[in-house]
Amino acid sequence: MQMIADNVRAQLAEILKTLTNEVTILLFTQKEGCHFCTLARELLEELTALSGNLKLEIHDFIENSDLARKYVVDKTPRYCPYR
Repeated sequence: MQMIADNVRAQLAEILKTLTNEVTILLFTQKEGCHFCTLARELLEELTALSGNLKLEIHDFIENSDLARKYVVDKTPRYCPYR
C-alpha cells in the first residue's frame, strides 16, 4: 500500500534532489509490542526510495541494545538520521 500521495511524492523527490551527501536513517523497531513499527518501516522505505542519497538501516531495539543506547533510543519505533 502506498503511504505517500503521488503529489507529495513528487514534491519530496524535488526537495531530496538537493541532498549532496548520503544520509542514513537508522530505524529501531521490535518484533513484539510495537504497534507502529511496520507503518514506520513502510513509510521510511517509501521515503528512502525517492533519493539515491537516502539509505535506511533497520535495527531490532532488543537485539541491538548497545546501538540503541548509543543513539539514546528508549522506545520504538524511533528513527535517527545521521551522515
